[in-house]
Amino acid sequence: MDANRLQHLPPVNEVLGTPTGRDLLGRFRREFVVRAVREALQEAREALLAGGEAAPGPDELAAAAQARLSAIAGSGPRRVINATGVILHTGLGRAPMPAGWVRTGYCDVEIDRATGERGSRQDHLREPLRWLSGAEDALVVNNNAAATLLAVDTLARGGEVIVARGQLVEIGGSFRMPDVIEASGARLVEVGTTNKVRAQDYLRAATERTALILQVHPSNFRLVGFTEAPDTGELARVAEELRVPLVYDVGSGCLFDTQSIAGLEAEEREPVVAEAVEAGADVVCFSGDKLLGGPQAGILVGKRGYIGAMARSPLARALRVDKMVLSALGHCLEAHLRCDEGGQPPAERLLRHDAERLRERAEALCAKVRAALPEARLSVEPGLAAPGSGSLPATGLPSWRVALSTDRPEAVARALREGEPGVFPLVRKGAVLLDMRTVLDGEWEELAQALMNLVRLRPG
Repeated sequence: MDANRLQHLPPVNEVLGTPTGRDLLGRFRREFVVRAVREALQEAREALLAGGEAAPGPDELAAAAQARLSAIAGSGPRRVINATGVILHTGLGRAPMPAGWVRTGYCDVEIDRATGERGSRQDHLREPLRWLSGAEDALVVNNNAAATLLAVDTLARGGEVIVARGQLVEIGGSFRMPDVIEASGARLVEVGTTNKVRAQDYLRAATERTALILQVHPSNFRLVGFTEAPDTGELARVAEELRVPLVYDVGSGCLFDTQSIAGLEAEEREPVVAEAVEAGADVVCFSGDKLLGGPQAGILVGKRGYIGAMARSPLARALRVDKMVLSALGHCLEAHLRCDEGGQPPAERLLRHDAERLRERAEALCAKVRAALPEARLSVEPGLAAPGSGSLPATGLPSWRVALSTDRPEAVARALREGEPGVFPLVRKGAVLLDMRTVLDGEWEELAQALMNLVRLRPG
């Protein structure tokens, strides 16, 4: 093409003088508006040199700069509607947070109100965690991998940690238990076989360097059939005989009996934190954003001496949580202390949803969309939702889905995801599926509107 066509591109000042340009200058610092306009101009030059038909005008370039600045200013996670049927969806932030947890302004994160002197941020959550777990003390760090690392580093650095071979698992994000033990400066000692381990295996493996027994919940890894393993009470007695602590990583942080949830397999059950403490585990660690239903956090509860030693570790400072996590986790723990259904964390309410009610919601959603757009190719069908994030991995919870038939399911799913708010569906066999179990109570109108906007575009 003729390079002289580049001369038809407007100068920066002309773009800034458009209504959109002036609006941007009133909202953003001038240097960033100018940078966005120059980047839009550069993209236009490259397009023309590559054979583009016509140079964009000032208004078009100002709109491109606006889109660029809006995307940068709106960075960070945004609210989405989870219609995947996976309750603790790692990509969507795991447990949905209860409403009203954000506290604006200053807060007493680390100060003693009585004396005005500096206090401990751990004091805020110690009592509710003690009450809910039955433990003597509690400590909160930034995730459960950090909690496990802190426990092993504090209690077993330079010593040996005994772990059953079948519990040396890898979970999401390539987090491997042997790597955590190695990073702590301890030496891993494996006992038993993949499918069988007995209390005597731990006793035989013990030496004068044995510092800790680690019990690990296998998350979404399961052994079935010819298996055997000592329970927490047996391991606690072994640890007592060896005069070392028993640390139990229970994973999902469940505070209630999951067998009380309708639709779960009879043999499927998550370890309950309070039961692990009662059985004799000296330290129990778990996640905050799984079945506990709160923000990402690693929580340690247990004997006062062990928790105190970890709190004094230099590593605890590096792993500490901020005021946002403390506030969110405190709000979640309050929900667990309450007895009314409305006080349950959202994740627990989603687990306990009645399947018949979900069917009614799916049918109501279809009816609403069809009333506005009779041409919508919608149907209601049964399905199975999942707890997710390694919790209750063998469980499929009965659910109901709205199915949108289309010739281009992937394109339709992408259009839903890129909406505002984004809707994350499933794609199965030429249909886009919206699972009702994971759609929160206040999101039904928005979901219906997203579907109507999509159908109006005639995607399929």
